[in-house]
Amino acid sequence: MGFWEASGDQQTLRAALVVGEAGVGKSRLFDELLLANEEAGGVVVRAKFHPGGATSVVALVARSLWLSPELRALLKKEPDATTMAVVAALQRLSRLRRMLLVLEDVHLLAGDTVREFAMLINAVADEPFALLLSARPLELPVRGIIEPYLTLEMELHGLSQCETEQMWQALFNRADEPELVAQLRQKTFGNPLALRSALRTAVRMDQGVMADEVRLRFDRSGFIGTLERNVRLLSEGMTAHLTAEEHHAAGQLAMLGEVFARETAALLLDDADRLIEQLLFKGVLATSHTISKHLSRDFSRKPLLAFTHTLLHHHLAGNAQLPIQRLMEICARQTPLYSILPFELLADCGPHVSVGSNLALEAFRGSLSWVYLELDYTADWRLAPSVGKAMGVLLEHSQIRWEPTDHAQAWLLYLNCLIRSLRRDNDAPEWEEYILKYWQIAMSLEAPELLHWRLLAVNFRLALEGNRGYPPEEQIAQQVATALIDAHPELVRHESYMRYAYLVGMVHQGSGNRAGLRQLKQTIDGALANPATTDAYRNGVCRNILPLFILMFENAGELEESFVMLRQVEAVGAGLNLSTPMIGIRLWYSIGAVSTLLPMCEEFIQHAKDRQVLEYAWESAMVRQCALWLTGADPAAGLQELIAFHDQLSATQRRLINTSVAAGVAWLVGAGDVAAAVAEQFTFRYHHPQLGVMLLLQNPATFPQLLLDERFQHSRLRPLVAAHTEGAAAAAVQAATELLAKPIVRIEQVLDLCAALTLITDNECGLLQEYAQLAGVAASALSGGLDWLADRKMFPAILHILERFGHFLSQRDSDSRRSGAQGFATEHRARQPKQATAAAPTAEEKIAITLLGRVEYTIPGQPQQSVRGGRMKAIVGLLAADRIARRPLAKQEFYRLAAGEEGKDFELARKTVNMAIASLRKMLGDDAFLRDEDAIRLNFQRVRVDLVDIHETMNAVQRLLRERAFGRAREGMVQAATLFAGEVPFPGLYHEYFEALREELETRMRALMIEVGEALLREGDAAGAEQVLSIGFDWLPNDEELAALLCQALLQSGRRAESERIRLRSQIEAE
Repeated sequence: MGFWEASGDQQTLRAALVVGEAGVGKSRLFDELLLANEEAGGVVVRAKFHPGGATSVVALVARSLWLSPELRALLKKEPDATTMAVVAALQRLSRLRRMLLVLEDVHLLAGDTVREFAMLINAVADEPFALLLSARPLELPVRGIIEPYLTLEMELHGLSQCETEQMWQALFNRADEPELVAQLRQKTFGNPLALRSALRTAVRMDQGVMADEVRLRFDRSGFIGTLERNVRLLSEGMTAHLTAEEHHAAGQLAMLGEVFARETAALLLDDADRLIEQLLFKGVLATSHTISKHLSRDFSRKPLLAFTHTLLHHHLAGNAQLPIQRLMEICARQTPLYSILPFELLADCGPHVSVGSNLALEAFRGSLSWVYLELDYTADWRLAPSVGKAMGVLLEHSQIRWEPTDHAQAWLLYLNCLIRSLRRDNDAPEWEEYILKYWQIAMSLEAPELLHWRLLAVNFRLALEGNRGYPPEEQIAQQVATALIDAHPELVRHESYMRYAYLVGMVHQGSGNRAGLRQLKQTIDGALANPATTDAYRNGVCRNILPLFILMFENAGELEESFVMLRQVEAVGAGLNLSTPMIGIRLWYSIGAVSTLLPMCEEFIQHAKDRQVLEYAWESAMVRQCALWLTGADPAAGLQELIAFHDQLSATQRRLINTSVAAGVAWLVGAGDVAAAVAEQFTFRYHHPQLGVMLLLQNPATFPQLLLDERFQHSRLRPLVAAHTEGAAAAAVQAATELLAKPIVRIEQVLDLCAALTLITDNECGLLQEYAQLAGVAASALSGGLDWLADRKMFPAILHILERFGHFLSQRDSDSRRSGAQGFATEHRARQPKQATAAAPTAEEKIAITLLGRVEYTIPGQPQQSVRGGRMKAIVGLLAADRIARRPLAKQEFYRLAAGEEGKDFELARKTVNMAIASLRKMLGDDAFLRDEDAIRLNFQRVRVDLVDIHETMNAVQRLLRERAFGRAREGMVQAATLFAGEVPFPGLYHEYFEALREELETRMRALMIEVGEALLREGDAAGAEQVLSIGFDWLPNDEELAALLCQALLQSGRRAESERIRLRSQIEAE
């Protein structure tokens, strides 16, 4: 409880870990603790992991969040099983209530579920709630993740000898069996579950002589033998009291997993309800009070059932006869399943599978393929191969007469699952084998309704050709797709074409093939214009395909269209993944919108780190550095930051980022050493660098090698580089003219411009005489590029370009542009913050001034004292009001108000006030005041005023409301209102100015209390609203609006009588 209570004062995540063996009482401890926490007004989100079940943290927490009616009322909407949705839900709850997230048996997390857990914890690390974990005493993969937040660790042990004796005494009311008690403790190690199991078969209950009398009979003679047998295998002891029918039923139910649904049990057992009730009564089953993630398409609408212990479940499942027919029916009907065990059992059947063809096909199309793909795209993907093995057994070993078409589609479903699962290891030899077999089967399908299988085969083949480097004559996927779509244009509106378009678009985008992208966009636009196109297809295009077209603009018109597409993508993809904001960052960077870009990057970097999508975080950090370099920051310092960040990325993540961007910008701002360091430090091998950057960084002797690089096949610079390298003067001049004539709309074009100017000023090329005729075109293009940079105040790039290529401009034009850039540089230096010189004192070290109810001051270490004299009180009040008012008082206004009647004579008022201030300096100390040319002010680095604190707390509450941090807003509001309500601000100060300030403060306090109360009511937090509004109603009992809101809060909490009482009191006050 201390851990829970302390978490309310924290602003970040706190974690506690409870470690203990199975049966030692971890769950029971949690049951008692969580009940106490809920009674204390907190909310609890609880999830438990089970062996053989899904261990996706996000999915389980998402289900748990929607379990409680109270949580549903606060959340309003069931969260999706995505990290972002779960994080948003947890943030919302932590803002409304003190919250405890409980995860049991985290030792079961492994592989990707650990990474998913890390993403979740990192994303909520700054949220003020508590995390309670339980685990077996094993090596925990999650230990490193929770260590920074771990503030409490407990280890539970079995009962000691003394505690076992006390239990015996309480149970039998006697202590004359020390040998039995010693044997009991020795054999069970004090484990509560082992103790219960051992005593269960030794103790019998008989009816006494009296009607209400019960006698316990202890089988002393067989106790030791029973004890040894039970402890050797607890499950045998826990099932020894079952009848043969009950034992058989328990074994059959164990096939469904440790946790299962009643609906599924009804398909497995005849008379399932009766048998389940008997097993519940005899302690073999129990109603599960934690959430498990369903693996099937549907979930149970009834409370789940669970075996009372893992060992018991393993024993029963290992000794039961497999009901193949019933399990197949369960798969076919898609009833709720919560464990992978049924699929593992089917996979182990091999040649023994013998079911009807219809049932097998329904099972194959139903649960098997669906569960496989559903698992494969979660952190539990390692469970999917068990389902795939069951699918393979069904196809290869079952005695089924399939229809040819059904057989082909079943094989395609099966291969589809296998291929998708191997996307994590494209180097596996099976990957190519599966794709080629898929291709062979799909191409044999002729029926129009089955042609989409061919398109799916094309998608797999495209990935295979690119990954394995097939020679051109074997790269047939795109030709097959083109012929198929030409013959069947309706396929363009099929989901499989969307995947094809994405793959082809990625190829075009990576190689800079804008013509290919435009052709693809034209096809997509035609599909969207068709009224028969579904909304799901349109949303899929917006989410997956349109982002490929956003960065292909080359003029102002296309740029406007790019922003239209960006808005469409944001409308569909908002909140779904991180790729949507990353697209926006790339677009804003490309057009050089630094002021818009920098805050976006700052926010997104942290967000991507929280989600553990480090490749996006790094790219955003790189773009941010590039924007800073272009506006005056030091590239060398920024490079060290990038190197440190880059070292945190895995090899796979490094493949996904285009580091040539940083090299190009470093060259552009004149930091050639940084550009070279970027080229040396980061590899350009995997991503497609810009040819212009490569030209600027490399020696002209290497240009012919660049021409052989397929990545530059569609570069705008390629025709010029080819002609330049070959010495083809006419072609080179023509290519340069066309390139230089294009308007600058993006920063990449500035780099291409510099690369082109570098080529035409190459002294070694032998074409200088021919290039001389380009002087006018080059000057015009250079002016356009410099104008583009000047509009964005990118002065380092301007100065460097002028240094390199200024000779193309007139001296006057060059000097004018240099002067303008230097002016931008001066502005930049003036905006840089000055270094702070001293740390601010803590609140306890400050002088405290009170202006609520009385005017007093307290110097640290001294007793509280009153401020004496009306004039000195007025000065203190004015100095505090100066901080609260929207506009500081002018010097004459201050003297007039502080001096009173004497203030009419300014000189007399000045002398009078200065004398009073001198007295205040002696009282509070010289460092309590600041003086500037216009007036004297309090130094709030050394002084704190209660009214100012309340004012700033109200400002913070308004900010928290905007941020939707309702729980913290409620806490701040309660704090401010409790201090303020019923007290008089600026006591003893009667000037109309102070009267107006009092009225403004009271009006603002009332309005803010109503705003907070209404916000909490909208969010379903009736209890929080009541807490705030009760303070307001006690302060202003005749305020009808406050009374009405308080009544509404009480009604929502189910307290109608109290609501009527408030209504009555309001009426009495009004009379």
